[in-house]
Amino acid sequence: ENGLLSPVAWNTFLERREKIKGIAEELGYDYEKIRVSCNPANYAGTGGALGIPQFMPDTWLEYKEKIAKIVGKKNPDPWNTTDGVVAMAVKVADVPGVTEKNQWAERAAAKLYLSGTTSWQYDWYANQIFYWSQNYDKIMS
Repeated sequence: ENGLLSPVAWNTFLERREKIKGIAEELGYDYEKIRVSCNPANYAGTGGALGIPQFMPDTWLEYKEKIAKIVGKKNPDPWNTTDGVVAMAVKVADVPGVTEKNQWAERAAAKLYLSGTTSWQYDWYANQIFYWSQNYDKIMS
């Protein structure tokens, strides 16, 4: 239901729903049974993030060909663990400096992944991601 969504956000929701239907159909899923995120209760987001990477359908379609090439299949699946993790890596690696392990690029990538911006408002998220990435490196070494 429209609920808190503005007319622009409602139209975005409707467009994304059609994209979700198309992605589901391509993969042989019943779009009414696949799991996607709901619109958040505490702000007027549209919901609709898909599978493992939690990409919006627009983002999944933007990265689909790159993911397909890496995983070696025509139709990668955001609910497939391998395809989803590859999708996350491809998106993060697209941020300049990330593959060179630049700390500021990694922080920017975390904020972009969450919000689509590098706003200071998402520093809290980048701090959490950076904390866990540093500890993961320590655990793995």
